[in-house]
Amino acid sequence: MTNTLLHAFIEGQQLLAAVELRIAFERTQRASHDCLRLLLDVQADDLLEVHWERLWVPVGNDWVVAAIDQRLLFSRYLPSPIDRNFPPFSPKVLRVLILVASPTDCAQYRLRPFAVEPVVKRLQQSIGPANCMVLAQPPTLDTLCAALQVRFYPVVYLACHGALGEDGEPILYLANATGDTDPVTASRLIEQLQQLGGQGHLPHLLFLMRCYGAAEPDNVPFSGLAQQLVNKLGLPAVVAMNDSLG
Repeated sequence: MTNTLLHAFIEGQQLLAAVELRIAFERTQRASHDCLRLLLDVQADDLLEVHWERLWVPVGNDWVVAAIDQRLLFSRYLPSPIDRNFPPFSPKVLRVLILVASPTDCAQYRLRPFAVEPVVKRLQQSIGPANCMVLAQPPTLDTLCAALQVRFYPVVYLACHGALGEDGEPILYLANATGDTDPVTASRLIEQLQQLGGQGHLPHLLFLMRCYGAAEPDNVPFSGLAQQLVNKLGLPAVVAMNDSLG
């Protein structure tokens, strides 16, 4: 067990050290029939830097990582000053907008190109072709915003390379109109999404299939791309990774 996992394991034991809390957790778990929803609302300043997604919790007779065990639905609540209304939608309009970007010259950015078509096919097989819209190649930030402007997509799936810039700002490697790499910073992405007209044009869920999508440089709270999308845009939910995918 690495030092990081060991610390997360110890933190989980300390968190549930109180007998009343441990009993309540186990009782709720038994009543949930092996599918417990665990939502953490952490607002104390001295706890914001903790990587709560690495927290270990007891499940049955084992201690498991909360964020990856299939018997737990783990999420973390993040506050947002944005007062944006996301009204419920009918399952009939449950559509997924898919953007998959592997620009032709990404090797110049020390990125490994990947085949776009297999990724798209796997997503279509999982979601269903009738319920998803794939952005045409090359997938640019402008085409993404244009698609969101003309139709409501409750879910947006972005698959691309990502990194942290020299200044720590998150970067998405999308494409420009000619198919070459377009490094899109978090601030540029959020600025363009903020300009979409009306409240029905932003997704309820944004899935970031990219490296370091939730990484917070120097452990600065809310500095990761996923956290900024929630905090500055008011998105209800973002799924992202803290580390490299490969």
